[in-house]
Amino acid sequence: MGRRTVRPSAVISLNTGCGASAKTMPYPARTPVLALDFGSTSVLLSTSDSDQVSPADVEFARQLAREAASFARSVERRFHGLANGRGGLMAHGPYTHVSMSIDPGQRPRIGISFYASITRARARVLESGRPYLVLESDEADVTVSTIGAGPVTAQDLDIARQIFNAAARYLADCERLHAEHAQACDSAA
Repeated sequence: MGRRTVRPSAVISLNTGCGASAKTMPYPARTPVLALDFGSTSVLLSTSDSDQVSPADVEFARQLAREAASFARSVERRFHGLANGRGGLMAHGPYTHVSMSIDPGQRPRIGISFYASITRARARVLESGRPYLVLESDEADVTVSTIGAGPVTAQDLDIARQIFNAAARYLADCERLHAEHAQACDSAA
């Protein structure tokens, strides 16, 4: 968004937090509405005409999307402990990040990222003879098993080896970085 040349006559500040949400409501017989809910207060954004979309509406929607994406990146950087612009860092805490991407003409894609919030990792073989691996957190579980829940195939073996090698590398990197951090802390003391 460009810099304002005229000072606004009123400013409304709505704070996000528990219960805040944003939702697009597409309607078949009219233009879409973006609803921003902040507890007992709602803000509805719609086009200038509920029956058609103008070039200005499209430009505003694109500008809104760019600024919302920039806002999200800034909030995530601050939440995850990157520099906050004032030289400080936020505390690191465990969390699970779930994202969903739905693009026209593409299959939906879901991403689940565990940032040290895994409470348990286990592997078992079911009575049916099908092996599985599960990573659990308070927010989500991810289960990996054979293709189509069927018998073990050569492709399943390849994926299992990739998981094993990646886990071994992750363990080695964690052990090395932990040792380096401990050594740096001991040297500083």
